[in-house]
Amino acid sequence: VVLNYFFYHLLKAFHNLKVLLTAWLVIFLVYYFIELYVTDFKAYVSASSTFMSVELILVSIYYYYRLLKEEKFRQLSKDPSFWWVNGTICFYFAGIAFNIFFKYLIPDKTFVTHSARYIVFSILNVILYSCWSYSFICRYFQRNSHSISD
Repeated sequence: VVLNYFFYHLLKAFHNLKVLLTAWLVIFLVYYFIELYVTDFKAYVSASSTFMSVELILVSIYYYYRLLKEEKFRQLSKDPSFWWVNGTICFYFAGIAFNIFFKYLIPDKTFVTHSARYIVFSILNVILYSCWSYSFICRYFQRNSHSISD
């Protein structure tokens, strides 16, 4: 829900996505509660998680598409929205890929102390939060440079 709100603010300059994102959120919540009910509130809602991950990947790809179509120049190394979306798409795309191929990975702990799932998602978390942290640092410097120039 929070990620959809972030994407709404990133993409509202391109199109009015309020209806689309609200509809997507309603569909997700209905799907989520149906899955919770079917599993008797006892299991992880993996289908809902995958459903939301696919939505976030598609919105990220749409952001990149709109960025490519822009006429004005952006220095991506200092663009906070680019780094925020970059972290989001890396985490969710790799997470879905890992979940699809999970059964083919090493299921036991023969030579490592943690499972493959733990290691992969730990690395993905570092990538996600590194990109998001850099994004917020870029935003901080962007705000300070605007306030100094005013």
